[in-house]
Amino acid sequence: MSFPSPLWRALALILPLALTGCGSDNDGSASTPEVPQPPESSSPILRPHKNIELVGVPKHTELDGKIGVQIGSEQPWLLDLSRITLPTTRPDIFAEGQHSAFDVLRYLADEGMIDLDWDGGITAQDTVNFTVNGQPDWWFKFNHNSYTIESMLEQYQAGALEVEYTYDRIDQFLVKNGTILQFLHTPDFSRELTKVRDSEMSRTDFAETGKVVVPKVYIHLKMRALPEGGGTPYLGQPDYTFDNVEVQPFDLRPDLWQPGTVTMADVFATIAATPEYNNTFAPDERKLQMVYWPTLRIGPDRDHWAEVESYAVTQIAGKHEDTLAAWSLFAGESMSRSDFFNGGGSKCGSGPGQSPEFCAFFGGHLIHVMPDNRVLRHATEEIHLFWYDLWVTLDPEQGETRSKKKWPAKPEHYQFYMDPTNPIPDGIKDLKDINNALAPLTNSHFGWGVADCSQCHSVEGIHAKNDAGERFERVRAYECAECHGSNGAPKGHEMNGRCFWCHQSVIGHRDMADNGDGLSHTADRFPDPYSCVTCHRNDWDGITDPAITLDMEFIQQP
Repeated sequence: MSFPSPLWRALALILPLALTGCGSDNDGSASTPEVPQPPESSSPILRPHKNIELVGVPKHTELDGKIGVQIGSEQPWLLDLSRITLPTTRPDIFAEGQHSAFDVLRYLADEGMIDLDWDGGITAQDTVNFTVNGQPDWWFKFNHNSYTIESMLEQYQAGALEVEYTYDRIDQFLVKNGTILQFLHTPDFSRELTKVRDSEMSRTDFAETGKVVVPKVYIHLKMRALPEGGGTPYLGQPDYTFDNVEVQPFDLRPDLWQPGTVTMADVFATIAATPEYNNTFAPDERKLQMVYWPTLRIGPDRDHWAEVESYAVTQIAGKHEDTLAAWSLFAGESMSRSDFFNGGGSKCGSGPGQSPEFCAFFGGHLIHVMPDNRVLRHATEEIHLFWYDLWVTLDPEQGETRSKKKWPAKPEHYQFYMDPTNPIPDGIKDLKDINNALAPLTNSHFGWGVADCSQCHSVEGIHAKNDAGERFERVRAYECAECHGSNGAPKGHEMNGRCFWCHQSVIGHRDMADNGDGLSHTADRFPDPYSCVTCHRNDWDGITDPAITLDMEFIQQP
């Protein structure tokens, strides 16, 4: 299996009609555009179900940051989102204060940067009909990483501004803090977009019924090898298939969408909450868990920021994410399944029906959009949720082999992996089993809820010795916890590693910030994930303090 060399690119997988968006209706017939309005009243919403567990609460979804903008091959620049004060094109979809990629295009027109011709309405294909500078066939590429302007310019000059094509509608595509948008004239991609939109619209009747029915939803519990020469991920025979799934809105993100708006996340929530689908799983495998990811630092040197601020599917069909293995989304029309992926898509090239526009790693079915950020008003033909494991070595004949040898040149990755139940013995640090604590503390302890025991206890004042019979050289809370329990710390949230992606510089955790040098976890007193998973044990059955919450700490960008 071939992937780009930077680890962050591979991790990113874990972490998904007419030519109306490109300026013309393909059937040539005129239609009367409609001006969308906000919904007058909320449609019935299915509230969280017993089989659905949401971990974390969205905290920061205001568009108060910057985005990167590029028109054609011109120099990219940063745009302060607070400057976009015009109302959204789609108040029937977006919550107040949110904007689409087309809203950004309208702003550029208002500022005189482009000449945008748009009739002000929405076509029968539920999107916009427009031209830019007198030309149809304009579209956009995106990237949701929060690059600095210096990084953007550096990538542009190197010819490697990493952006992805999407078949999603431009007026329904959510802009986030840190998004990069490249608007460009692209007849080749527009040709394929027309085919995809026609296929989609021939099957859906959302305008009349208001229903979103996905013909096929697949769940793949194992990775399969890529076919020779790359191309689309070879998903093989799925483990579960659900036919004609009528997706219900769960209103998981009222901060982003109007009530009743269906998103990709609702597909999996519907499967979890509907007995017809959920009874397919064993009784102990019916829980859907989605964990909220805030701002993350990513990259081989952790030098990029990604304001994810979205729910990720972390458990379904009894399989839970475990650090370097997680669920990934692959969705679209079957006819475009192999358009992109790893530079080996079927349309990549210069032959008939091909274009260099498709010679990209990501695009089409496989894009970096989180499921609760992706509108699904018109059901796509197929949705695959597949297991992606960075530790797996794939052989076309022998299949899946799980091994730490996947990254032989980077031994520091080994200690980054934590099994869902027990750590791999790496000879560096260990988890402590606080469920077998000999003298667990209670809320009568004067330091109840204090994370760092050394704030009150000196190494000379403690009584314990380590496994070798020697006195501890330092007061380390997670070593104290082995005998004294969590001291009020809340239970974990079903994660077992890479805690530092979300939690950094947490108050009262002393040197936790020292976990930030790549993946080596060098903090002495609060090493990640060992101290984290010890004190915030997922199966902790002792006393916790309900006043203490395990909130996601937002990282302050420099």
